[in-house]
Amino acid sequence: MNTHAKRTQIRRTPTQWQHLITAFESSQDTISTFCQKNSINPSSFYKWRSKLASSVMTDRTDSPVFVPLQTLPEQSIDEAQWFFELKLGNSMTLRFRKS
Repeated sequence: MNTHAKRTQIRRTPTQWQHLITAFESSQDTISTFCQKNSINPSSFYKWRSKLASSVMTDRTDSPVFVPLQTLPEQSIDEAQWFFELKLGNSMTLRFRKS
């Protein structure tokens, strides 16, 4: 006689996981409480949250933008003041300045 209850597993798509993680972030629940309310295994929640966060970091859907740079004549480089910035994505910007 089999006394173990069969666990039903809900298969979720990455989009469904993203919606759940977004819902968690706007809730005031702890991960444990949120997972209980939504019938989610906490280890699955952590795995998908990490997986989706890293995919956002490596998402290559945006086309790179190339901007032509103008060069200065060699004699004026020493007197030049310059500033430029590189937008690296994910709200990160790298700025260079010579004054």
